[in-house]
Amino acid sequence: MDLAPAPPVSSWATTSSAGGDCTSPPATEEFERFFRDEQWKLIGFVVRKGATRHDAEDVVMNVMADIWEHWDRIESPRAYAYVAAERKHVKAQLRRRREVDTWLQEDDQLLARHSDPSGDLDDGLWVTELLRALPPAQREVMALTVDGVPSTEIAKRLATTTDTVRSNLRHARHRLAIALAATA
Repeated sequence: MDLAPAPPVSSWATTSSAGGDCTSPPATEEFERFFRDEQWKLIGFVVRKGATRHDAEDVVMNVMADIWEHWDRIESPRAYAYVAAERKHVKAQLRRRREVDTWLQEDDQLLARHSDPSGDLDDGLWVTELLRALPPAQREVMALTVDGVPSTEIAKRLATTTDTVRSNLRHARHRLAIALAATA
């Protein structure tokens, strides 16, 4: 992985999130050393938890900004960083899932407002309900597959392996087959 060196803390952390001045906090050199030593390790940790590199960098920068702001009150910055990074990553994943669910609900409402003499929209709503019954990872993979996206592209979009995509697809198809058999 080609990693650029981190910018000096003074170039990005000039104010706190509360709007206060942070240009000369206690132990600036100590924090900068911590930042240099831990930044890429922490990004790797978040990536291994399932984030894309871009998302992991965002999470780590937010965590480092929090640590910078509270440096004088944190007893174990490394432990704090790892716990905070994992929590921020999980919150971001949950937020993304809620957004997807919101989009699905909005699509249902839009479809329900239009009349469809052919019955195609009713079929679409039925398929949407079946997809909603799947676990989130299987639902994402199946939805992208239905849209014609190849497994390799799905793996890239979801920051996972093609084997994981194929496994989720196999499990989703199995669950859908059971659901379809129950309605027949």
